[in-house]
Parts: sequence; structure tokens; C-alpha cells
Amino acid sequence: VGIAVGLVAWWLAARFLFRFLPDPLTTLRTFGEQLATEDFFENLGVTARRVLLGTVGAFLAGSAIGLAMGRIWAVESALHPWVFVGLALPGPLVILVAILVMGLGEMTTLAALWAVVTPFVITLVYGGAKALDPELLEMSAAYRFGRWERLRHVLIPALLPSLMSGLRVAFAMSWKIVVLIEALSSTVGIGERIHFFFTFNQPAAVLA
Repeated sequence: VGIAVGLVAWWLAARFLFRFLPDPLTTLRTFGEQLATEDFFENLGVTARRVLLGTVGAFLAGSAIGLAMGRIWAVESALHPWVFVGLALPGPLVILVAILVMGLGEMTTLAALWAVVTPFVITLVYGGAKALDPELLEMSAAYRFGRWERLRHVLIPALLPSLMSGLRVAFAMSWKIVVLIEALSSTVGIGERIHFFFTFNQPAAVLA
């Protein structure tokens, strides 16, 4: 129902309010035309690879750092201010600084992506680690669990909601940041195509 209402609202806006906004049928037709081009799946594959690398890298690093901050006071004291700074920095600013420092290239894209996304994953996992029930850790000590057993049987199950939230946030933010980076600095990818069609004033292709 929500999708139908959105499509109707889109059609009404295109028909009566915004002269340059393409209606849903025009956008769908344009999408079909783009789907038939040779470079569509190449650009989609490049963007998907970047999103996957960004999501996995930010999730793994953010989970490890968040868990360490939640369980080790010295790590928390050292990194907490920097995580706060990372949360406050605007994504476009990080991207521009990365381009100025590292130049154009794949590593610039990934570095900027990880720098933007990782602090959000850290915050989610850190909150879950701080909220861990101390009795769980006492139980693992009583049963003489090793580090790996404690991580596998106690910490990961207890942190699973926070880890899943961090994974969802990492994936969602990676899509947005990758498209933005590609629009600003890449020669291939979905973001580059959006920038191309925007430059040549093709709103239907931009939306498609």
C-alpha cells in the first residue's frame, strides 16, 4: 500500500507540480533502456564491489574496536574522543580531504568510505559491549572459558543485536557514500553515471 501511495504521489507531483520531474512510467522506461546497455552491469558490478568491501571492512574494524572500547578502559579513554570526531565529520568533507591527500583511485574511495562508516559501527557495538551483563562474564570465568570460547559462546551471542544493527548501518551508509564518492571522483560506477546524466540534464536517467 505504501509503495502504491508513493507512486501515485510521484505521478501527481510530476503531472501538476514539477514540470521537469519525470513520471514513474517514463523513469521505468528509461531504466529498461539503461538495463539494455553494455556498461550498465559493469558500473553496477564496480559499485557493488566497493559497497561490499566498504561494508565488510567497516563492520569488522568497527566491531573489533567497539568491543575493545566497551571492555577495556584504556582503549575507551584513548579512542572515545576520536570516535566522536569521526561521527561529527561531514561525509563530503572526508571524501574531499581523502582525494586531496591520496589522489584519485580505488584506495581513496575505500579509505574515505571506511573513515565515514566505521565510527557509526563502533558506536553501536560499543553501546552493546558496555551494556553486557557482568554475570555472563563471571559465568565464563567460573567455567574457565578461554578467550576464544568466551568470545564465541558469550560475547558474540550477547552482542548479536548490536552487531546486526552495525551491519545494517554499515551496508546502508556504504551505498550512499560510495555513490557520492563515485559522483565526485570516479570514472566508473553508478555514482559516475548519475553525475553524467545530471550534467547533461537527463532527470529520468538520474532517477532510474
